[in-house]
Amino acid sequence: HIWVRVFSVYGSNDNEGTLLSSFVEKCKSNEYMALTPCTQIWDFLHELDAGSALFLLGDKGVSGEIYCLGSGEGRPLSEYLTSAKRIINNSYELHFGEIAFSPHQVMHLCADNSKLKADTGWFNRIDFASGIRMMTK
Repeated sequence: HIWVRVFSVYGSNDNEGTLLSSFVEKCKSNEYMALTPCTQIWDFLHELDAGSALFLLGDKGVSGEIYCLGSGEGRPLSEYLTSAKRIINNSYELHFGEIAFSPHQVMHLCADNSKLKADTGWFNRIDFASGIRMMTK
């Protein structure tokens, strides 16, 4: 038995209602999207990297262990969205701060994937910009 705590996985198979999927579509079509200040520290991992990690955990993971699955690289959500905008539609206007945070907003979500890397040899190969390019094809 292995327990995997999955953090924010994104990609072409993401649900339509997630922030990143919604943002990509709005940005592509140049539709308005109100945003929070997006100062939360977030950790995005591309779906192909998540899949390879799960495969390796099935093969090399230690029974009884708990593994965090994420890129391990936290940065402000605003940086992720700004990076995505530059790739998809650089003239898209970002509306940071137009929505207040919810009362229970998670402000820091970043995986410590050191045990995953040590036990399986896994590392993420797809950087965020490359993952966004793959989503927009």
